[in-house]
Amino acid sequence: MADLYAVIRPESKYANQSDGTPFPVRLGGDITDGYLWHGGIGGRYRHSDLQLMQKVGGEFETVPFFYEERQYFDILLNRMEKDCAAGNYWADDFDRRIDLLVERLKKCKRVNRDNQDEEE
Repeated sequence: MADLYAVIRPESKYANQSDGTPFPVRLGGDITDGYLWHGGIGGRYRHSDLQLMQKVGGEFETVPFFYEERQYFDILLNRMEKDCAAGNYWADDFDRRIDLLVERLKKCKRVNRDNQDEEE
């Protein structure tokens, strides 16, 4: 198995801990709090905070989070459907989360449309 490295994603709240140089990471033992990657300056990171890499022929190559964006949404929605069926969400909190997600998706749609219009 290849050694894994990571850089902290620029949008992570931990981005100030990185100068962009890949650092070695390994899966940690206690993953109950979501900080399953160990390594780097902060010591522990969530998967969403890192861009994983592997060294191939002396060069770092990105390990894709998912090969298609749709995979991410499918995983997210499958988990949410399962949790909803089990009654795991507080109704008001879940409604707020959904409203925030819808607004962010609508913003992405507007920005994408605006950028497409500029290219034409």
